[in-house]
Amino acid sequence: MKITKRQLRKIIKEEKARLLREQAPNPDDAMHAANAVGGTLFDTLEELGADAQSAREIHHLLKTTAWLDDALDKTLDSYLKKLNMMGGNPKPRSV
Repeated sequence: MKITKRQLRKIIKEEKARLLREQAPNPDDAMHAANAVGGTLFDTLEELGADAQSAREIHHLLKTTAWLDDALDKTLDSYLKKLNMMGGNPKPRSV
């Protein structure tokens, strides 16, 4: 079976678009991660026995200092190192 240059270009274009769609991050994944961070903060406040005022102060500090940014950066670095050690293959999705 012969294909024309036009058909080949169309096939390549469609395949490229499919690959790009598969690689694009899913906004739902980011929302899920944000909710997990929120859940962790909830658990931590509970473990600390934080009263309402302390909880508000901790929340304010996390939003207004670089601590949260630094923690997120360190977490990403650690995850990327682990991913690299595993040959770039993440563990299967559990959610």
